Amino acid sequence: RAAIQILHRSLLPGGIGWAYAPRGPALAALADSVAAERLMERARAELLRRRILALRLDPEWELNSPSAEALRRRLRLRPARFDIQHRQTWLVELGSTSQTTMAALPASTRRNVRIAERAGIEVSAGRDPHDVERFYQLHLETVRRQDFQTRPLSYYQATLEELGAVAF
Repeated sequence: RAAIQILHRSLLPGGIGWAYAPRGPALAALADSVAAERLMERARAELLRRRILALRLDPEWELNSPSAEALRRRLRLRPARFDIQHRQTWLVELGSTSQTTMAALPASTRRNVRIAERAGIEVSAGRDPHDVERFYQLHLETVRRQDFQTRPLSYYQATLEELGAVAF
């Protein structure tokens, strides 16, 4: 009734490191604090055995939910200084016309799309490893300009290879 994927990285001598649970823990119900506590107890024990000093969680729980807040208190979680994953995901209805899609976007996004169109920017999809490398170079330019964190090229290459993803 609860699951978690934990990625860890050893950064210091002796294998000491930190861990991250993307989108986790995932719970069948926020009210199931017993399952959440058992899961976190097992995760803590395993991470300590591996000499991991910190675990960063990124659960998909409602931000202003009393149930989520109660669970955070019960698990003794404290807020991180910054989020790793973005806090909102938007669904684009692909069966609609481009005008309908544009109308559904926030004004600032519509403005940015029009600026990109005027600048001659085109979007294409590819599955070739070279497409990922080209994407990554553009991505790094954005990372430098906007000053945010990124993942290594190998992450995007693995996504393409293992998940059959498409590089844009």
